[in-house]
Amino acid sequence: MDFNTAYLEERSLAIAEDLLHEDSYYEYLATPLKSAKLMKMQEKQELVEFLQFKPLHSNLQGAEELIRSTLSGLVSDVEYQRVIVELNDAVSHYFEKIDSLQQEESGLSESAISQQNLFGISDDTLMHVYTLMTDFVKKNEFEKAISLLIFLEVLAPYVSSYWVAHGVCLQALQKDSEALQVFEVAKLIDPGDPEAYFYSIECYKALHEKDRAKDEIAALMEVVERLEGDKKVEWRNTIKNSI
Repeated sequence: MDFNTAYLEERSLAIAEDLLHEDSYYEYLATPLKSAKLMKMQEKQELVEFLQFKPLHSNLQGAEELIRSTLSGLVSDVEYQRVIVELNDAVSHYFEKIDSLQQEESGLSESAISQQNLFGISDDTLMHVYTLMTDFVKKNEFEKAISLLIFLEVLAPYVSSYWVAHGVCLQALQKDSEALQVFEVAKLIDPGDPEAYFYSIECYKALHEKDRAKDEIAALMEVVERLEGDKKVEWRNTIKNSI
């Protein structure tokens, strides 16, 4: 994504000014320890930092470099160029979207303000990035895979498979405690998916936490019993053969 610093500062300052309340709002909330002027300045600073998405930038920059330098080997030239165009246009799309949302009077849906929607990144691009991630996993380049998974999680945080894959990569790096934290996120997103429970058991065993592993096995079996059809049979066999 083209994170042009000067452009970001100019646009975020302008939008922050538009989003600030009227002076009377801050005067009403002012206290002897916090003047209306100070309150307005602090809110402006918070808005500017949010609009410049600085934490997001650091999370996405490494992943973007990988996408630009390696994706061409996995997709057609047409698809690669489409992905690059989306990345190049992402920041300008972000500010255009912010401008349009400011003008809307109706309530905003969660999907309307998702990071993926704000940056104009398509589902196809996310799919290509996931494919690139799995290619790195096959090559045992887990750090690179994790960088791409963070990219996916930031843009589409409610896809549990991204978090499961992230946890598996951490396991491969023998970072089992960190993997457990990631698997917990996957469970919250999709409590009915057995995968996060299954891999958590492996983590607890690696950490020699036998009681936690037993609790996780019980939780996994409860989840599996709520499944239906072939999936239920497959997971019963997995538990029988692997645990």
